[in-house]
Amino acid sequence: MAQAEALLKQREQASDRYSGREDDPQVPRQLRQSRHRRPLPEHLPREILRLEPEETCCPACGGEMAYLSEVSAEQLELVASALKVIRTVRVKKTCTKCDGIVEAPAPSRPVERGIAGPGLLARVLTAKYCEHLPLYRQTEILTRQGVELSRALLSNWVDACCRLMAPLDEALYLSGDGGSRSLSHRLVKGIAYSRHPPGAQHSEPETS
Repeated sequence: MAQAEALLKQREQASDRYSGREDDPQVPRQLRQSRHRRPLPEHLPREILRLEPEETCCPACGGEMAYLSEVSAEQLELVASALKVIRTVRVKKTCTKCDGIVEAPAPSRPVERGIAGPGLLARVLTAKYCEHLPLYRQTEILTRQGVELSRALLSNWVDACCRLMAPLDEALYLSGDGGSRSLSHRLVKGIAYSRHPPGAQHSEPETS
């Protein structure tokens, strides 16, 4: 019986922790009078949904309604990531008096001649090295979002990004931050395994 009560108490405490309720552990659960939820972080953006009463006049006497107060409650919501295509149009102009032609310069890209924007590249790197999400699973997620990208292509993006960040990594290493060197080793090993895993046949890399 004592073991069952202890297990029940642990599950009740876990329920309070996951639901965000803070209760005084010194007070028995059945005697607690109030519960307080932890406030949501202030740095998160807020979307205000303001609801006005449907009644424009008093339902009891028909009199005019005046503002009294407000009741508010917050709900934590997840905004799903979405893919979009950015089409860059470079305008050309010609002189009306001679054969001179001018053209807007092309913006720089993180991966030369690559189709991935900086936000997508950052997401791939974060998912791989911070969330430990393999590239083949990332391709499956992107496919469900309507875009088919090969695992080899994502691997080449990772390779290009690591080469792009190499000067920064070297500068951090020379400044005495030893942690950056361990990060560099993890990136290099991850790239090698992603491009040529044990037992896999080597294929020509994709450049798009």
